[in-house]
Amino acid sequence: MSSKGFYVQKTKRLHSRYSLSGNAVLLLKALDDFHVGIIDHAELGRIVRMSRNNRKAVTEIITKCAAVMEKQPGEMKDCIALIQNCTEILGVAALARTCKTIRNEFLEFVYSEEFFSFGCTCDMYSHLYTNKLLQASIRSVKVHWCGPKADLAFSLLASCPKLRQIHIVISKATTTALTQRQTEMLQYFPTQRSTRICDALGIDELLKLRGMTNVYVSHILAKQGARRTDEERAGLLLLLLDKLKGRRSDVF
Repeated sequence: MSSKGFYVQKTKRLHSRYSLSGNAVLLLKALDDFHVGIIDHAELGRIVRMSRNNRKAVTEIITKCAAVMEKQPGEMKDCIALIQNCTEILGVAALARTCKTIRNEFLEFVYSEEFFSFGCTCDMYSHLYTNKLLQASIRSVKVHWCGPKADLAFSLLASCPKLRQIHIVISKATTTALTQRQTEMLQYFPTQRSTRICDALGIDELLKLRGMTNVYVSHILAKQGARRTDEERAGLLLLLLDKLKGRRSDVF
């Protein structure tokens, strides 16, 4: 029997086994009532919209089912059925398209759970600058440190209140764009053989980040670009660990 049916769920004790809240069970029962004609799509939408807890129940079901599937692969079929129910609830009530509050709450949840990876700092800057909800919700980011907007990108990243994990990818392209000071110095010392990573554009802004719980530095993949030395990677990692894990108030 399909676990999409409410009474099948009760028979299998899925609600208690997956520790679903009362609001989550209420929504699943409402969907079942919709299927048998007790309520219509407008009433289903009203039930979801009537309280923030009911709206959060949709993401709660998805989150808890995902956690169960990861730990107990044998539960995958039942978990997928419940997740499909959540998708149907959103579809029937047209919530993602017509209710801005629910759309924003759902996107906020997705943004906070997702690990975002950007190919360059310009790409990261563009996404954060144009998407304020992403800026307010993002918790984990990976970015290839390169491009002429590295300083702007890292400054914007410092304004992300929930950011807790950062992964910096370095390459020879990291020092293609330099700080204003280093650019000026090269006018007077043009024979300098190599450019230090600490002179790369964005270094000052990057070091102003605070409150990170996880900090990583890695080389770019060999097929994607020229690598820097292991000493530079290790040195940058130690520097970022020392600076970025401080309290956010330390930056002010």
